Amino acid sequence: MSDMGFGNVDMAELDKMLAPLYAQYGGGSGDGGSGSGGDGSGGGGSDPVDPIVVTPPGPTEPAYKQDARMTLKAILAKYKLESLYDKIWSNYTSDMIDITDSDAIFLSIREEDKYKERFAGNEMRRSKGLGDLSPSTYVALEDSYRQTLRSNGIPADLFDTPAELAELIANDVSVSEFNSRIESARSLMQDAPASVRDQMSRLFNVTEGQLLAYYIDPDKALPVLKEQERAARIGSAAVENAGMQLSTSAAEDLSRRGFTEDEARVGFAKVSKLGELAQTFAGEQNITEQQIIASQFGFDTQAEKDLARRKEQRVGEFKRGGSYARTSGVTSGSIETGIGKAK
Repeated sequence: MSDMGFGNVDMAELDKMLAPLYAQYGGGSGDGGSGSGGDGSGGGGSDPVDPIVVTPPGPTEPAYKQDARMTLKAILAKYKLESLYDKIWSNYTSDMIDITDSDAIFLSIREEDKYKERFAGNEMRRSKGLGDLSPSTYVALEDSYRQTLRSNGIPADLFDTPAELAELIANDVSVSEFNSRIESARSLMQDAPASVRDQMSRLFNVTEGQLLAYYIDPDKALPVLKEQERAARIGSAAVENAGMQLSTSAAEDLSRRGFTEDEARVGFAKVSKLGELAQTFAGEQNITEQQIIASQFGFDTQAEKDLARRKEQRVGEFKRGGSYARTSGVTSGSIETGIGKAK
């Protein structure tokens, strides 16, 4: 007969019903009785497990401080001063500054090296006896300079570094004056020979905006642009005086050797006078275009000798009535030869 507990409840059946709970939380009715009488302890069943301890959440940062962090980070990002966040946050938590007062924020870090570097134009203004610009005015002026450059087609990487803009700010150059300088530079650039601008494009893929940056300030625009302009002028002289389109390397080589535009004109006029002597015919030793140019500019004596030898060979062939002579023109009576023209 089943053990009966209070209220005629079959305890064995009850144990079965509560077994899942015993397994999870421990305890049970036990074999010693109902837990209230006899010798049973009432503590049978599964071993007890440690109770689940729920740790209450720790204190969170007050909302006003979270807002202050976001505000400070936004301000510093605008002025590219993120590296000074820890310094300013320390000032704020020490009640040294009001986070909503940008002037107070910047005044507290004015002597920091990173601040001086960012607003270098102000440092130079002081040396010229000019007053500082506020950070907001300074940044707005930088943005206006950049917009003026973009509207004039000048590439951003040529003339808008912080150091270059700091020079403009230090010299108290207004946006309207800066735009006037660009317009003047554009006029100067357009006065340059079209052939020179064409060679800049052909040889170096230089855009009008890059040329404009050069004419604004030749000392600050890419130094290589000056070298390119000299090479382009030499390339222009080659086209105009010898009908030759130089390669980039050939034009740069003459420029590096120190030849001026006028000297290039003289040199290429000599090349032009060579006529067919500059062409290699079948059976002849090849003389490259670069060697021919070098011979007429006086820095390749071997090429000069090779051309002289070619001329002698052709003169000898001509005198013998060989293939280097042919009649050109029915009425003029001129004779065109591989060594030039003769009457």
